[in-house]
Amino acid sequence: MIEWNDPVSLSSPELRLLQSAEENPLEYTIAEFDDAYQYARLLLKLLDQVTGPTQLRSLSEVKLDEVPFNEEKANDYLKRDKSGVILHYLMTKLYELIHLLSQEPTKRTQIKTIFFSNQQLTEDWRPLLRILYREGDAFAQRNAALCLAYLLRTGCEHGYPSMEDSLQSLITWITSRLQSSHSSDSLSVVTPALSVLSGCRLARTILDEAGGIGYLSRHLRLFMLPKAIQQQKKYKTPSIQQVYESFVRGGAIQALSQLLSLAPREKVVRLALATLRNLAVLESNQTQVYLGEMIAADAPKYVAQLQERTKWNDPDCLEDLTQLHQILQRHARDLTRWNVYQAELDSGQLAWGMLHTEDFFREHIKQMEGPKGDFEPVKKLLSLLMQNLHTDDDEALAICLFDIGEFIWQYPNGRAIAKRLGIREIVLQLLEHPSSKVQAHALQCVSKLLIQHNWRAAAVGNNSSSTKNP
Repeated sequence: MIEWNDPVSLSSPELRLLQSAEENPLEYTIAEFDDAYQYARLLLKLLDQVTGPTQLRSLSEVKLDEVPFNEEKANDYLKRDKSGVILHYLMTKLYELIHLLSQEPTKRTQIKTIFFSNQQLTEDWRPLLRILYREGDAFAQRNAALCLAYLLRTGCEHGYPSMEDSLQSLITWITSRLQSSHSSDSLSVVTPALSVLSGCRLARTILDEAGGIGYLSRHLRLFMLPKAIQQQKKYKTPSIQQVYESFVRGGAIQALSQLLSLAPREKVVRLALATLRNLAVLESNQTQVYLGEMIAADAPKYVAQLQERTKWNDPDCLEDLTQLHQILQRHARDLTRWNVYQAELDSGQLAWGMLHTEDFFREHIKQMEGPKGDFEPVKKLLSLLMQNLHTDDDEALAICLFDIGEFIWQYPNGRAIAKRLGIREIVLQLLEHPSSKVQAHALQCVSKLLIQHNWRAAAVGNNSSSTKNP
């Protein structure tokens, strides 16, 4: 049981209000507007006290999957970190209040009447923003972001003009978390807030402009998380065209196709199918590029396998699967392998496969000249190489180096053209790259630049095993 006399100060009516909310259903406590208003203000007031500059401790070692605690562990934390326990209690109660008001509003008790005045969000909300930047307390951060998301979405839904700056602050924090997250645990801190904000057009626009869609795609590609897929599906909306492009540019199509090949839980497959199907039927000048990337990622094969070996009880999922199969089959008949390679270059997402082999370049080397004879495909490879110089995408660097090397080797006078484009200087930088794989491909590429004819003879004698899909 929390003793409220320290570290916060409460009047007798305030203490009775907290006890009433604890002893009775929340619906009863906030049935009247005055009680709901006072309860909300009390929670925010206490949050301000417990997150002030003198209250720096928090339950930093608590993981999200540990909450809620059993009674013994809760009492242990209460003894060791009373401020942290009170913070978690207040954040839980504030979320319960906001969520209830969003789900069961009445004429007088709803989010806009309790937390807004004259189209402005109450000044008392600022402790929530302060909590976001308290490092280490993932539970409090997640709940603070979630509460803010509900409040700001409500303001947007009612057209309050003051929402943009506040949304910008929240989404800046979300984007920074997406950018620095390296595990599913850290990603879980922001996904609930993103789910709430997905219905807000202004939030989607700000998130995309901040690069958030691309970071979501990166997490989808790196972690294969169902939560990331759900966010991608929600944020990919026809009303904002650039969101589609950011979605694809982040490598999501390749990752979604790989998920189909792995055939994990039905929920994950259903979300992946629905997302790919939405992209396939999109009325956009980029749709052909998206379809080409799906084909390059072997999506038609994986879709066909799912049709053959899986019994679907969900009619929506079966419809998505059937429609996607038909679209991909129809599109594949009209595509050459070179079309698929071009689509992969345009998307900026390269993946080892049939398009990155000696045989492919031997068959299509003349097409590296481009339709205008200005070697546009080579320039795109060079651009991708430069874009990834300071990223951790070692695979993209290795593939660019391999493709450029094949052009130098197999195209007549390819070495001279590569030097004219400045490729040599860039490739030389990668000889000292931290990744041994990138170093090896950079060395091969430099060898082709320097000793083209000897390289051809050496490659034939060596069976060129490293030029196949590493």
